[in-house]
Amino acid sequence: MLLDRFGDGDDAHDCEYVGRTCLLAPPVEPDDVARATALIDRALVSESARQTWQYRFLRMAKALAEYRADRYESAIATVQGEPARVFGPVPDMIIAMAQSRLGRATEARQALARAALSYDWSPSRATRTSGWR
Repeated sequence: MLLDRFGDGDDAHDCEYVGRTCLLAPPVEPDDVARATALIDRALVSESARQTWQYRFLRMAKALAEYRADRYESAIATVQGEPARVFGPVPDMIIAMAQSRLGRATEARQALARAALSYDWSPSRATRTSGWR
């Protein structure tokens, strides 16, 4: 597993990438969520990451970690603002999932509609890994 092999890393980019990858792979066990979140948190406090474009990606990964840990309000708060400008529709998708878990069907549908309408979903658009994610 990725966490066993790379879970002790300290490079901010690697921590975010491994942590986010593990959080996207279902099913995620509670221990794996905690370990992946620890990687993302380690990257978030990295001085080098805080001063680069990468910080927005870290915040989005943190929102995903909060969602996976059933902290839905925190996931929504974490992904709003600057992180909403990365990964195209993903921030609104996280908001939609969290709103749905909180029983807010109308808000969840609105966020999902924003996500669906904000991106060109045609296969020709998926030329890089981020397009497939």
